[in-house]
Amino acid sequence: MTVPEVVRLAPAAPSMLQLAPPLQQALADRAFAHSGQAKWDPERALDIAARHGLEAQVPAAHLAAVASLEGAPAPWFGRRLTVLWTMFMLGRPTDQGAQTLWMAEAARLLGDLPHDILAHSIDEAIKVSRHGFMPSVGEIRGIADPLLGERRTHIDRLSRMAAALNNAAASQGRSARRHDARLHADHGER
Repeated sequence: MTVPEVVRLAPAAPSMLQLAPPLQQALADRAFAHSGQAKWDPERALDIAARHGLEAQVPAAHLAAVASLEGAPAPWFGRRLTVLWTMFMLGRPTDQGAQTLWMAEAARLLGDLPHDILAHSIDEAIKVSRHGFMPSVGEIRGIADPLLGERRTHIDRLSRMAAALNNAAASQGRSARRHDARLHADHGER
């Protein structure tokens, strides 16, 4: 296989999961939580989403985030690993057995990563690789694992927000709290 053929086979990376900026804000920890309040709570997050007209989108955002955990399709992953091997091993003496073994181990150790995070992490690891050496699985995981942790946190928080929306008592309390806030705002009280 010549280099131009390999380049043509390089698969495009999927785009990362994107949440609307107000939802991202709702999922973030509070910057200042020194008053004894939790760094994050679903009611505060729902209030932020509601202010931006996004409260009704929370269940769909949760489902999209859960779906984003799906791993890379096997054909894409196989082609991506082949391209990675070819990029870094071109001109170096290797045998087919070494490539097969490396691809099997890389697939086993990286196969649990969501498709978009895996693609991004491989690309980032290649960008910082030094002296023409192929990035290790550990270097790829070093980029991917924090992103995966953040994704799982977002999924947990979106789940808690969706559950709060479905909780009648919480919804009643939220409605009363927002009504009171509107009354205070209308009368200039804070």
